[in-house]
Amino acid sequence: MVERRHLSRRRRIEEAEITFDHTSLKVMLLDLSDTGARVTLYTPSDVPEVVSLRLPDGSIRVACRRWQRNDEVGFEFLTPIAA
Repeated sequence: MVERRHLSRRRRIEEAEITFDHTSLKVMLLDLSDTGARVTLYTPSDVPEVVSLRLPDGSIRVACRRWQRNDEVGFEFLTPIAA
């Protein structure tokens, strides 16, 4: 498989949380980069196109779902990282 990302991913195994439509789901954060993240859902769910992702450090990123395969979801961040 050819890597198409411009920025490298950092492998993580930490709990995070996604929120949407008055729903909050705990997820396992698998990969993180400056531009996106990959998570595994603990509870099967159809994830909407835009969510808030609370990272382990407490920061919250608005993210767009780019793909979902079963319990794994890939997100692209819509908000830049605060400096």
